[in-house]
Order: sequence, then structure tokens, then C-alpha cells
Amino acid sequence: MFEHNTTEKDAGSIEVTDVAFAPLQALVWYLYTGEVEKLPFEDVCDLYEAADKYEVCMLHQACSESLQSFINQDTVCRILVLSDLHNDSILRQHATMYILCNFSQVREKADWEMMVRAHQRVASDILEKVYCFLVNCFR
Repeated sequence: MFEHNTTEKDAGSIEVTDVAFAPLQALVWYLYTGEVEKLPFEDVCDLYEAADKYEVCMLHQACSESLQSFINQDTVCRILVLSDLHNDSILRQHATMYILCNFSQVREKADWEMMVRAHQRVASDILEKVYCFLVNCFR
């Protein structure tokens, strides 16, 4: 990017507009140090997406593990959708298990309604799993 005549070369900088400041700072910190900063949930979500976009695999995996620790009834739908968008089967499995064990609380949350409306395939898949789980529980 800096080897050709570009705006970035002339300015000596790159403008990144699709990542918030805190996650971008954490991404750069990771690239320089190999260390992952402790961040709040929303920033971890953004860093997870940025790490996937820029193919920083070890950081993406670290964010996935961090997101697993954030799973609760308020965050699980967002995490499930993220795991689906980024093809993260391990994170998806953790989120799915949480929903299966806590479905009555999760379905009352606004994020559940958002997921059902905006991510119908994900919602359909999870509802099928809930159905199978309940059928197997009452055999």
C-alpha cells in the first residue's frame, strides 16, 4: 500500500473507518506485542470481527474464547449470530448449549426477537435444536 503512489503513501497513514477506536487499538497492540487486552463485551465483538476481517487468526481465536466467557441471557443471541457470520463452530456450540439450557429466559429478551427477525436461518436452526432437546428430555 505504501509502495505505490497512493493517498496512504502521501499521507503516511491509513484511515480505518470500519473499526471503532478501542478495538482497533487492541488489534494494533496485539500485532506489536502478541498480547490481548481485556476489553468490554461490545469491544470484544468488534475486535472479533476485525480479527476475522484482517485474518489475524490467533487474535480471532482469543476473542472467540473471550466471547465464550461473556455468554449470558443478555449476550447469547448476539454471540450466536457472530459465530454464524464468522463460521466459528466452537463459539456457536457454546452459545447453542447455553440457549438449550436457558431457553425460557433467553426467549424473553429483546435480542431473541431481533435474531428471529433479522437472522431467520440462525433462529430456525436453534429452534430445531431446542425442539429436539425437549423431545429427548421427555422420552
